[in-house]
Amino acid sequence: MLPFFLQFAGVLAAVLLQGSVLPVIVPWLPFNPALILLVFASFKTPRNRLLALALWAGLLQDVMYGEVLGLSMLGLYLGFMAVHEIKTEFVDHPFTACALRLIIAVLIQELTYAFFFYIRGATGLFAALQVNAGKSLLANLLLLGLAFLWLRFRNKKYLKGLMEEIS
Repeated sequence: MLPFFLQFAGVLAAVLLQGSVLPVIVPWLPFNPALILLVFASFKTPRNRLLALALWAGLLQDVMYGEVLGLSMLGLYLGFMAVHEIKTEFVDHPFTACALRLIIAVLIQELTYAFFFYIRGATGLFAALQVNAGKSLLANLLLLGLAFLWLRFRNKKYLKGLMEEIS
């Protein structure tokens, strides 16, 4: 497990990457590398540290990208409260466990956004929720697959260690 300040720095770097480089390269997909880092961290990081990291990532997203009223912070916090409760014994393969945690986090985050906009009186939320959740799931599952491929080609020992740590 990384020291806490390195986890904070990694989340900061991921949020900066999310807002600077990725929208230029692929503007049509909402990649969220901070979410992927939090999913990886959710396997071995204690609950209070994980929730602090989720709050930190959400706060950075809200401040850097001008979100409304801490919406990203609330969505990530609620998503990772639920993600931490998913045990790795439910599925056999570590990639499947990562994907399941990612799906749960994205869906809870999108439902939080939809609920906030529903309270504010927005209409047509069901169609928007379907499109936004679908795009976000597609992009982040693709990013998770790319992260696993990069880890595999970078160093097989590191991937094996990560898989053993996750499972």
